[in-house]
Amino acid sequence: MQRFTATSLTPEELLAVLKVAHKGRIRDWCMILMAYWHGLRSAEVCALKLADVRDGSLSVQRLQGSLKTVQPLYRHRRKALLDEVTAIQAWLRERPDVGSDVLFISRNGGAVHPTQFFRIFQAAANAAGLPAAKSHPGILRYSLASHLMACNVDLVLVSQALGHRSINSTLKYVKASLRPAAKTDSFAAVAQETRLKILRLLVRHAPKGLAAGAIARRLRLRGPNLSFHLKVLASAELIQPHRKGTSISYSANPKNVNRLANSLT
Repeated sequence: MQRFTATSLTPEELLAVLKVAHKGRIRDWCMILMAYWHGLRSAEVCALKLADVRDGSLSVQRLQGSLKTVQPLYRHRRKALLDEVTAIQAWLRERPDVGSDVLFISRNGGAVHPTQFFRIFQAAANAAGLPAAKSHPGILRYSLASHLMACNVDLVLVSQALGHRSINSTLKYVKASLRPAAKTDSFAAVAQETRLKILRLLVRHAPKGLAAGAIARRLRLRGPNLSFHLKVLASAELIQPHRKGTSISYSANPKNVNRLANSLT
């Protein structure tokens, strides 16, 4: 089972916040949902224009050196609160025509300010019973990264979803949900194909193991992607790192690997 920390919302907490926002104002629900689905910062969601929503996609000019991205608008058949297309349609039906090209407008007819969006999210999070550490809109970007990784989405695609120029920036988001204190479930760890290949490779090279560079070459993996998968396997205690001078090698943990294999037979 994926473990979520104070840096991300659980799926249940996300739904609770969206439910409160939906009950309050359609605009607020739509803003929070779009910020989540596209990993938007507060300033980015407030800067969206009507023209950015076109032909079933959203064009985002990101800030802080991130890439401009064009992403599909998301449908969700099972959970209406997560259906972005429905949310946008509902907001556009009730959005006042004040001659502004801004997607989300305030009561005075101007664009919603990032500070206002912070208060909107904070109020919804508090009403949903979330702790103070999770009552800020910045957590939506971390939550998207955590949720995608929980669904075994490739790290490169997670990076694209967040608009990062460097995959190293993405690692800062996903590492937060893999702290050493939070052990990853062994079944979840090997449910992803790349991690299963890594584990099988290390089992074949037991007990000595392999250096990280050797693993990367044999499986044709890039450094940041490999680093993430090794951390997941280590968190599940299926492999163990060994430092040799300035290099780190990894070996399979035979006891836990055997326990996992026996439980699958």
